[in-house]
Amino acid sequence: MLLNTLVFKRPFSAANVLFRSVAGLKFGTPSRVNAWTLFVKRERPEGNLQQWVAALSEEYRNLSSVEKSRLTEEANRINARKQYELNRALENASLEDIKRENTVRHSIRAEKKVSSRSLPKLRIPGYPKRPVGAFIRFYKDLKDNQSVRDQYDLMSTDNVTDMAYEAGKIWRSMSQSEKAPYTKAFERDLAAYHEARDRLTKSL
Repeated sequence: MLLNTLVFKRPFSAANVLFRSVAGLKFGTPSRVNAWTLFVKRERPEGNLQQWVAALSEEYRNLSSVEKSRLTEEANRINARKQYELNRALENASLEDIKRENTVRHSIRAEKKVSSRSLPKLRIPGYPKRPVGAFIRFYKDLKDNQSVRDQYDLMSTDNVTDMAYEAGKIWRSMSQSEKAPYTKAFERDLAAYHEARDRLTKSL
């Protein structure tokens, strides 16, 4: 597909202009919209955002919950459509197309023209996801299981930062034999990932 058929419009997006101007960038990205951006586009379609942002912010805060809900639902529909369109485009792309696209995207991100969130690395449809590491497995186990927290006398907390900090301290103090269930599970899943990746790559 041509670039102009794959670029997804987003109100007042500098990245959107960049997508159309950078040579070699073939696929757009499903940049997410939300109720606020839809509200701004509806109220000021000419895009003079800076002049009206204060007034619009106040007006948006005063919207009824019903009106905000409608905007949110519309934003969700737009995001779903954009993601669907990108997925369809990638299904029809060759492996070389995707590799070339990711090289261009990496260059753009390296120059800090856009963020990785605005211009993420494209995934090959059906490409296996690399398994999470041993520590992340331990962290999830610690977070989700009271019996594991009891084993280390750790209180449950909803603060992700605190939980991650405590998990890190515990992990560093654990012996290799204590870490073994997590490291072995990671190594097993990593081998399966490499096998699936190689199988898919050969078929493309």
